[in-house]
Amino acid sequence: MLKKPVRILIVEDHAMLAESLGVWISRHPDFTLVGHAADGEAGWKLALELEPDLILVDIELPKLDGLELVRRFLVRLPQTRLLTMSGRTDPYIIWQVAQSGTHGYVEKILGPEVLVDAIRMVAEGNTFFSPTFQEIKQDWLAQPDAFQKILSDREQEVLRRV
Repeated sequence: MLKKPVRILIVEDHAMLAESLGVWISRHPDFTLVGHAADGEAGWKLALELEPDLILVDIELPKLDGLELVRRFLVRLPQTRLLTMSGRTDPYIIWQVAQSGTHGYVEKILGPEVLVDAIRMVAEGNTFFSPTFQEIKQDWLAQPDAFQKILSDREQEVLRRV
């Protein structure tokens, strides 16, 4: 268990999920929910104001994409740990997440005990990428015609920005 409660901000646009996560997080003595934002712009502003220890970020957000938000947080709040989540696990999303610099990734379909482990590991300075994430990443790295092997770094950068 961590020494002091991890101050967590949730950036999630689905109200029911965000509310459930907030209630669930509040039940753990080593976690403190400091706020919730329903879109990327609100998440950016709230994070700058609160400077949480960890931000739980949905990768698909209105107003400001979750992965772009992660990139901004890495520059502006480098001490803050970032854990991303999504319901999608297609190879392109996994590739985008892997390129973002986030400290972890969990699928929304996983059980709450996995999220607890992920939050604790990421908050302690480690990384946590779900087994599905790792499996998909290894599969696409093994493909001889994978887009990261046939596109130049510049082409990949343009693709990420699109």
